[in-house]
Amino acid sequence: MPKSILAIVLLLLLFGFSPKQEKQKKILFVVSNQHTYGNTSLNTSNHFSEIVLPYNIFKKSGYKIDFVSPKGGTIPIGYIKTSDSIQKKYLYDADFMKLLKHTLHPKNINASDYKAVYYVGGGAAMFGVPENKEIQHISRIIYENKGVVSAVCHGTAGIVNLKLSNGKFLYEEKQVNGFPDAFENKTAAYYKTFPFSIEEAIKRNGGGFIYSKKGWDNHYVVDGRLVTGQDPSASITVAEKVIEILEKQNIQFTDTIAGVDLKSKIDDYINKIMREFDIKGAAVAILKNNQVIHKEYYGKANIDYDIPVNSASIFKTHSLTKLFVSVAVFQLIQDKKIYLDDAIGKFLTDLPLNWKSVKIKHLLSHSSGLPTMPVSRNLTEFKAKDIVFNADTQTLPGNEYYYNRTNLWLLKQIIEKVSNQKFQDFIIENQFNGNHIGISFSGDILDIVPNRVTEYYPNKNYEPKIFDFYLPNYLLSAGGLNITLDAYIKWEQQFEAGNFLNQKHKTIMTSPFPYGNGSSFFSYGWRIEQLNTIKTIGFSGGGISVFKKVPSKNMSIIFLSNGYKYDPYIERVSNNLLGIIDKSLRNKESLASEKLEIIINKKDYNNVQILLNQLKDGKEYSEVYFETILNEIGYSFLNAIQPRLIEAIEVFKLNTLNYPKSWNSFDSLAEAYKLSGDIKNAVTNYEKAIALISKDNAAHIKRIRNQIKKLKKIIKKSNLKI
Repeated sequence: MPKSILAIVLLLLLFGFSPKQEKQKKILFVVSNQHTYGNTSLNTSNHFSEIVLPYNIFKKSGYKIDFVSPKGGTIPIGYIKTSDSIQKKYLYDADFMKLLKHTLHPKNINASDYKAVYYVGGGAAMFGVPENKEIQHISRIIYENKGVVSAVCHGTAGIVNLKLSNGKFLYEEKQVNGFPDAFENKTAAYYKTFPFSIEEAIKRNGGGFIYSKKGWDNHYVVDGRLVTGQDPSASITVAEKVIEILEKQNIQFTDTIAGVDLKSKIDDYINKIMREFDIKGAAVAILKNNQVIHKEYYGKANIDYDIPVNSASIFKTHSLTKLFVSVAVFQLIQDKKIYLDDAIGKFLTDLPLNWKSVKIKHLLSHSSGLPTMPVSRNLTEFKAKDIVFNADTQTLPGNEYYYNRTNLWLLKQIIEKVSNQKFQDFIIENQFNGNHIGISFSGDILDIVPNRVTEYYPNKNYEPKIFDFYLPNYLLSAGGLNITLDAYIKWEQQFEAGNFLNQKHKTIMTSPFPYGNGSSFFSYGWRIEQLNTIKTIGFSGGGISVFKKVPSKNMSIIFLSNGYKYDPYIERVSNNLLGIIDKSLRNKESLASEKLEIIINKKDYNNVQILLNQLKDGKEYSEVYFETILNEIGYSFLNAIQPRLIEAIEVFKLNTLNYPKSWNSFDSLAEAYKLSGDIKNAVTNYEKAIALISKDNAAHIKRIRNQIKKLKKIIKKSNLKI
């Protein structure tokens, strides 16, 4: 190589002009050139704090900021507060003020250079920016390059006309924040110059406009890669959330040990589960740090018409509805309209006397001890109420968990009484910001709900049968929410961001309820579980859908489906999915149970024993209690929608062969025989259990002997021989 060329190369490398040099991270601020409100003489400007506070945050995080305006050049600034140290610092920073004097023209912007775009507010933002096609084009490219679009206050006006390449508005079916109409002075001269209402335009174009009624309380919304704030108080947080999203994009969600793409692993697992348990269709999302890291649709929404599950598919949530009820109650508690210790008789007068002292906390924790509300198409609310009012209570309030629909029926009435709204209207307004997109309340399969998936459960011959689901309107709170995956994702992101409840009330809501009998697996509407000693919270619905959060890992999973042939045990599925994402959540009991059940479903019991031997002998499952797992599988068959008695007996028999000294194995087998009508084998196995049980199990000994006594009476009456 000639010396002259070598010298040039060395100089290039020395001064950092390497072809591999990474571009500096850049953010584009959009500002307006408008000096007046419309064509009037009323002065307006860009909001100075909405410029400098985010600018300061981005700069500290290593981002370079450029300013663009419709015309380029100087821009007006106002709303300046020199008592604020940051505003004062930049107001007297000549280099910074030079940037505002010489903003760039859109034609001089290369959109691919920027990671995010930020629309500044102030009255000026309503003019020049919203209609500017060049700026729209720039923002579209940034967003479609996986960048972030953000805005504060009136800056949201800048995205009102922003469409993606597919012709849809960027914010369609998303939640958006901005300065709301409720805080505008609609009689003032300035407002009459506005070309449109931000709130009305967003809603008209398919977005969901959300705002805080309190105002000036750092209210913001994160919906995917769209971040918006209500007013200047949210300026700093919006910048922080943009950075958070951008930094998380650098995290590669891959299995670093196996080097396998997680999406492929998740898809493979879900497809396997759907195949082995004959799940018809599903919509699944997994979130990490409040960002979606997996979202996919699988199978069919309707098998008769071959309709695939897609983003428009709406699923019945069944008991998952109760989580939304819990949040609604705690929103009223947060607003000090009700309290956990309030007696329900304070709000509802038409109750039996012994019901009135039951407290709201007892309803949420299912510790009221009240009898459960009957459900039938032939029952009016009046008749159902008469039945339940005359039924005996089950336990004392607060003593133990006793799940029933009556608690949800009463909570629905309290919510409506206190809020002066219909239950479903209160939920939609306060948890979905009044946006009905992807949301419906219906408890009847006969209701016409567009895009609702068809649910299938097995008939007695284990063939798919459309599920005749029915809940009356007065029990919508027990299982009447229907929702799309996207709507559920948005709800979870808003919940996690603290837009429904503050941290104090979220913590109370998801903490164990102090049951009198010492139980700690349930809170105020949420199930609490330990996955490898790591706390999870959530609930499941209908045995087909589940929502689970792992607070310490900032992870959550949404699994919505429309039925099955064999019950996949949806909680187990969620655990195994979490284990794919995070190895510390990989639960060996769940994995082993699923492996065994897949073989059992094929009714190949010889291979079940072979697999069981392999699992027991292997190092990975050496600490797993397979006796317990087989017992749980057997009982899940007994308790199935269509009881699987033959399979349950085979599983329990397998357990007695592998654990011949376990009285519990023979006790379970005896119960299965009894339920199948095989009284003789039931007695035989109960007697084997008695022979093995230790004397300190007095209660079980008494129970088993009573069973033997009852069954022998049946044998005697039937002239059967043992």
